[in-house]
Amino acid sequence: MTVFGSSRSRVCKDHALIAPESFVQSTLPGWDKTQGIILIAPAMGARFSQYLALLDPGGGAGPALPGVERVLFVLDGEVDLKIGREPEHRLGIGGFAFVPADIATQARARNPCRLNLLEKRYLPLPGVESPRAILGHEQ
Repeated sequence: MTVFGSSRSRVCKDHALIAPESFVQSTLPGWDKTQGIILIAPAMGARFSQYLALLDPGGGAGPALPGVERVLFVLDGEVDLKIGREPEHRLGIGGFAFVPADIATQARARNPCRLNLLEKRYLPLPGVESPRAILGHEQ
């Protein structure tokens, strides 16, 4: 347990630093066999959410909330990701996916897995086509 005031974590008006020693794990709505660590959220003044998802084997989640786009980055382990009607994709360490808002999605951990996720409400622009899903690897 960290003694109050002994952490490097700090939340300010224009930035936040959440150091690992102050991570608090909790359940994530819509996720199973998963613990989450919120790193940044609208309640802290941001216009997006960033969190870590720590999945047990077989753990996972469905799509983001309606109207929310999601970026998933695999830090450890492997995850099987189904996006819409596309074939299932296996993402290992360094793999990432951008999933547009309102796309049916299912993620499932093949083994213990740690994901970094970013979620943001999609704001359409007049005359600009909606984005498509993107999958890749950091390399």
